Amino acid sequence: MNQQSKRQIMVRCAVCAAAVLVIPACRDADNSSSTRSIEPTRIPQPRVESIESCGRIAHLDLAALQDWCRENGLPPPPNVRECEPGIADALTKGLANAAKRQSDAGFGLVGQVSYVLQDFDAARAYLTLAAEANPREGRWPYYLGAVAQDIGSTEVAIEQLERALKLNADLAMAHARLGQLFLDSGDLDAAWKHAERYARMMTRDSLGYVLLGRIMIERADAAEAVRYLEAAVDKSPSDFQAVHYLGKAYLKLGQMDEAQERLQFASTLPKGNWFNSRDPLWAEALDASGSSMGLVRQLEAILATRQWEDMASLMERIIELRAGDFKMMANLADVYRKLGRYDDAHRMLDQAQRIEPTLSELHSKRAALFLAEQKYPEALAAADLAIAGAGSDVQPWSVRGRALFILKRYAEAEVALRKVVELNGADAQGWHLLGVSLHALGRADEAADCFHRVLSLINSPDDPLVKSATQNLALIAAESEKNQ
Repeated sequence: MNQQSKRQIMVRCAVCAAAVLVIPACRDADNSSSTRSIEPTRIPQPRVESIESCGRIAHLDLAALQDWCRENGLPPPPNVRECEPGIADALTKGLANAAKRQSDAGFGLVGQVSYVLQDFDAARAYLTLAAEANPREGRWPYYLGAVAQDIGSTEVAIEQLERALKLNADLAMAHARLGQLFLDSGDLDAAWKHAERYARMMTRDSLGYVLLGRIMIERADAAEAVRYLEAAVDKSPSDFQAVHYLGKAYLKLGQMDEAQERLQFASTLPKGNWFNSRDPLWAEALDASGSSMGLVRQLEAILATRQWEDMASLMERIIELRAGDFKMMANLADVYRKLGRYDDAHRMLDQAQRIEPTLSELHSKRAALFLAEQKYPEALAAADLAIAGAGSDVQPWSVRGRALFILKRYAEAEVALRKVVELNGADAQGWHLLGVSLHALGRADEAADCFHRVLSLINSPDDPLVKSATQNLALIAAESEKNQ
């Protein structure tokens, strides 16, 4: 395999769990779910390749799999030729079990894998067989409803999700999806019923309140919409939907300043997937399919906890599965740095830079690593490389400012630190270091302004930066009085 081919595979696997080829699929196979009397022939196995420093990738003989499914009376498999080894293992296991017709589990597993791979034709075919094999199981119509919703088949989605709720009334996300579907179709009463039910079942989640607020906007009751949407923002301050629709509600009320503030903030937030990110059955599908995306969900759940060892362990497992995921390698380097594992951090950045040698983000992370090691000339050199590639990224300017400050090169530090607070006006440490630098340069009034800015950004009197800023302001006042 030449280098270009390897790079294409690595990029495909870094962007998605698998490269899905959307092609017309013949559905004329015998889909009978009756028990087979003949043991199925051995299923074609994936070939796993290890790409040096980048991970493992499974190659599937798609034509052979399609022939095997046809011979065993199964619908065509998902159209995937390269994927993570875990996904390939789950797919072949599911197909082998499906061919035996012994339960709904095999059909369901192939349906889940197909759903994760976003091959909706295969997902529908196998999930339908799972539902026929076990008509009392609510998960299968739920998945069929989610697939139908994803492809815009509203009537089918509503029918399947309502069926799922009849089988399992505890499927809260079915209510959320139905609330959205009825809202989109204009049935506000039905939308309200399901949105309110979800909000009562999932009291800590903002989604139910967002749906209720949107329904009130459609009912031309903007004041009531604001009430629900403010409650949603209280629950999830960085939820795009909550902030965006709160801005729209304020627009309806004519409160333009509040509307502009919310809409501007919403434009900076990730939109994401409103349902899958909070859907336990999507998480189940990820785990069942052996996808690294399941590990990513686990990682996202602990990102705010500062559990660095746990984060490192999850990231290491993800990188083993996702060939060429240089961004995860860069994030792992950051975690290693926080753990003081500097050699491991350099190794991970070396690995990432073999894939993306010119990416400024990697130079920026290298600069932060050198700064942590107190290797200031190296930190400055790496920061300069990062700034040359992406001058609007705050991290290399911050590293440069801190390194120059530590070296007591205050005039140069001022330039870098002013750039830091220009790019991020809420960087209290940047303002503090700028204040100390200006004070050292004999510019007490400018320094005092910086220390006051620190105090305006941090409310806690016990914060070390607050204490230092307060002490520096007292020192400046004493010097000023002495000089009078």
